[in-house]
Amino acid sequence: MSPPRHSVRRIERRGFTLLEILVVIALISLLTTGVAVGALTMLENSKKKQAATDAASLASVAEAFVITHGDQNCPTPEDLSRDGLLSHRSKIEDPWGTPYRIQCEPGYATATSAGPDGAFDTGDDVKSGEP
Repeated sequence: MSPPRHSVRRIERRGFTLLEILVVIALISLLTTGVAVGALTMLENSKKKQAATDAASLASVAEAFVITHGDQNCPTPEDLSRDGLLSHRSKIEDPWGTPYRIQCEPGYATATSAGPDGAFDTGDDVKSGEP
């Protein structure tokens, strides 16, 4: 004899609805986007700091070049590298791939990175410190 219908337990399905899955995917997407934006900002700041450090090193070497070579023209990064004043690991291009520009004044030199836009004399240029 079969049990009466009203006494049979109803089997409940366990699982997630499509709406629940979509909400979780949306939240994960938002979190991933936030992390990516933060990482890109940190990367850009890191490039600017690296450009400032490289520019300061180039300016110091350029000052030494001017002192040792007298009243010659201000050197380019390529001149410094060719003369062996820069090691093979020294950067003559900024993190964005543009060669640094060196300018000499009496008593000091400055090196400038064109910055992220690759154009000199714009607001995003990174300069070595001046006296």
